[in-house]
Amino acid sequence: MNNLGAKVKTAFGLDIAGYSTGKSGFARADLVDKNHIEVTVYEKHIFANKITGEAPIKDITEKEKQILVTCLGKGPLFVDIPIDLQGLPYPKKAKFVWELINRPVDFAFDALPPLANLIGSPVARFFNLFSSLQEDAKYQLGKQIFETYPAGSLMLLNLPNKNYKKQKTEFINGIWKSKKEGNLSQIAKCLKLTSEKK
Repeated sequence: MNNLGAKVKTAFGLDIAGYSTGKSGFARADLVDKNHIEVTVYEKHIFANKITGEAPIKDITEKEKQILVTCLGKGPLFVDIPIDLQGLPYPKKAKFVWELINRPVDFAFDALPPLANLIGSPVARFFNLFSSLQEDAKYQLGKQIFETYPAGSLMLLNLPNKNYKKQKTEFINGIWKSKKEGNLSQIAKCLKLTSEKK
């Protein structure tokens, strides 16, 4: 176990999506004992709010930053998004959400966003948030904030690492079951997960 693993009792995970989707995931993991980790998956949280491109960005970023600063006071943050991207086009003084992915002319004519689309949208969103966190030197990539790669982690654990996204599984009578064929239930079984919905 590395030094980080030896010290960490609580950690947070953020699977961030674009502002307009409302599909970001947010969770907290607490080490109960050496064989038991309790994970809380939040269903209603600030990162899952749907926000339009016309929304002023300053207050949104500040509220999201406050949540992450509170979390980082308790443990590290693992984010499922490319973070360390050199030379990513980025508006330094954005006032509106749309500025992260569009030029003014693109927004005015509802054109395709040239700065970010698909995975680029959540990358731009987190890059904006990450930049605000870096104003405080103690929140740094590789120290308190980490980029995670779930499929890569599953592969290193010799677990199925494909055909599990967008799946739902339920813990029924002590067994993980999915309505559609896929690997999510198998992953949950292999990791010996249990569930208690609150």
